[in-house]
Amino acid sequence: MKRVLVGLVLIVFLIVGAFLPQLPDRIATHMPKSGLVIDAETGMPMPNVIVIAAGWASQGPVLFGPGGYNPLYRIVTQTDAEGRYRIPATWDGFSIGVPGFSPRTGWAITVFQMGYAVVGDEKAWEFDARGRANFRPASSVEIPPYSYKDSMIEVAPIQMYKPTLTLKQAVVYYGKVRGAGGPHDRSTDPWDPIMRDQGYQLLAPWVCALNSNESMDWTTTLYLMDFSPDGTQSRKLLDELAPGFVESSSTEMRTVGADIACKLITNGRGAP
Repeated sequence: MKRVLVGLVLIVFLIVGAFLPQLPDRIATHMPKSGLVIDAETGMPMPNVIVIAAGWASQGPVLFGPGGYNPLYRIVTQTDAEGRYRIPATWDGFSIGVPGFSPRTGWAITVFQMGYAVVGDEKAWEFDARGRANFRPASSVEIPPYSYKDSMIEVAPIQMYKPTLTLKQAVVYYGKVRGAGGPHDRSTDPWDPIMRDQGYQLLAPWVCALNSNESMDWTTTLYLMDFSPDGTQSRKLLDELAPGFVESSSTEMRTVGADIACKLITNGRGAP
């Protein structure tokens, strides 16, 4: 009997031990978080800035086939008058991965503020020879430095600055930040139309002021449409004005004129 009990204890110990290595990251992913957004040039807190927190879990292939990637949450909030934000706990989505199949959990916190960029995100607006944007903003995919503060995680201050961006760089960067956490095209989160409108206020006048002879490449055009007031209408217009454009790819080097791009972001009005 004693041997049986010892054997059972050993089995339980081995099972628990197999799960232990992934617990720190998984617990940190779901803990409540707080932090500060500051202007890198002045050092001052930035109030009323939109903050996006996203968590995810991944796992290698089980027996055969591809591994899996699972978004855990996407929480959008805003900094207060002192530049601080708080992300609530997400324990309702807590789960444990299968040991032995490289289970990983992570989280990131990024900031959406037109005219600004997060320090360290610069690679997000680099393009290859074909004009493709190959990198996501680091702030949207990398776990930031942090420390534990009682039962909450204190995230290192997020620093922002005003970069000098071309239209394409701005369209792609802000489109990628807005898409952090993978929101659905028809997301009902109240912050999504707010971000779309903020982008529209900057980008629509910029695009519509261009000479009609200028052109927009595939990457810029599709990201630009994310900031139109009605994405469904914008896609219908693109099918009418540039048939087959969506089905093509960035490698085909297709473009549309600036006049068409203006109509796409303004849903056919042709003016902001």
